[in-house]
Amino acid sequence: MKYSRWTLQKLIDFESASSKERESSPLPDLCENIRNLNGDEVERKRQGLLWWTETQASPHRGNATISALVAATFFCCMIVFFSAAGSAWGCYHKDHARLDVMLFLALTLFLPWVIFCCGLFLMLVRRHLTSYSIMGSLLVAITKRWIADSVCVSPSEVSTVLAWRLSRYLQSIAICFHLGAACALAWLISFRHIGFYWESTTENMTEKILTIFVKFSSFPWASWLPHAVPDVHGSRWIPNETSQLPNQTTWWPYLVMCLIIWGIIPRIFFSIVCSINERRKLKQLSFQAPHHRKLWRALDGVRRSEPTQGPLDGALVIDVGGINPNQELLRPFLLQHLRMNPVAWERTGVMDASQSTAAQVALRNAPAGFVLLVESWSLSIPEMQALLKKIRSYSANKRIVILCLCDVSKPQHEEQQQWQQFADGVNDPHLELCFYPPTP
Repeated sequence: MKYSRWTLQKLIDFESASSKERESSPLPDLCENIRNLNGDEVERKRQGLLWWTETQASPHRGNATISALVAATFFCCMIVFFSAAGSAWGCYHKDHARLDVMLFLALTLFLPWVIFCCGLFLMLVRRHLTSYSIMGSLLVAITKRWIADSVCVSPSEVSTVLAWRLSRYLQSIAICFHLGAACALAWLISFRHIGFYWESTTENMTEKILTIFVKFSSFPWASWLPHAVPDVHGSRWIPNETSQLPNQTTWWPYLVMCLIIWGIIPRIFFSIVCSINERRKLKQLSFQAPHHRKLWRALDGVRRSEPTQGPLDGALVIDVGGINPNQELLRPFLLQHLRMNPVAWERTGVMDASQSTAAQVALRNAPAGFVLLVESWSLSIPEMQALLKKIRSYSANKRIVILCLCDVSKPQHEEQQQWQQFADGVNDPHLELCFYPPTP
């Protein structure tokens, strides 16, 4: 099978298909192709689940969701375009044939950035509630109204990727807002003879602030486009004192350049950043949810009776609880089936303080991976969570294998299922669970 890459549409199709409460019955040929994949286990899982999505999942859900999002974005773009055009037109006083530049800048440039900063602040503060901004949540709500239950936002990875896609669409909406203001200004300039002014009760203070703002905002083009830097003092209008303003032809190119430099271009930059982050998140999918692991076990198979391919990793073997296993009996299994070379054996969770201390020191200086020897009947979730947390504090990305020792004289199905549920609940792409003796 050919190699392809994840997209948001495929990810939504996958979540929609894999989260259904039914047993998966993948095609034998597909399973064989997946089991023949080589390389890192996380990469094998990404590619194998992608193949399953392309062959088993229906593509309708993802395409419908993205189409609805695009339609909702276009609808919002039209609304903000005409809203911005109306706001810009509202700054024009027909009786005096003048345009208030302070009101124009406040409505068409300053206000959108205030909304952007407030939305960013709320998104950071309310991260535990939602990963979307206010406008992004609105887009999701509109999409859900059009395509019922098609936006799968509950899994964290889908939610993160969708958040970056929504952020990109929101930048497009913001660009349309600035374009609407620019188009309204262009219409006034082309078909009206207008002047530009500003007024304030506190003229001196406002003039200083406006002068500083104009000087700062025009620095990108002031040297090569000097006629786009307006005279703030000369455009001040005082009622009953200023009968007629001089022809300020420098204001309209300044306003156009502000909308382009400080409005449209930053939004295009943010849109590119969002697109890059979306692709990065799609390349880093780990698929650690319980239904992901359940599906992957069905696809990849439990092939503990066959040697695992790949190079050997040096491993620290930790005897959890003092099992005292036969090391010579386990060593061939670790070498041939797990491809892990046991270079050190330590014990933890025992009454001997010296052995527990030695295990703590060994954790800090561990080789390429860890093997945790446990008994199938002795699952202590708090103890295992604390041990895994401690291991990850020393080694963030090293391989961990929980080797569950089973009693062949007793039925082990319920106990093995409990261990599988525990492993599925740990969000760690480098954690594996296997049983000894291997299940047929």
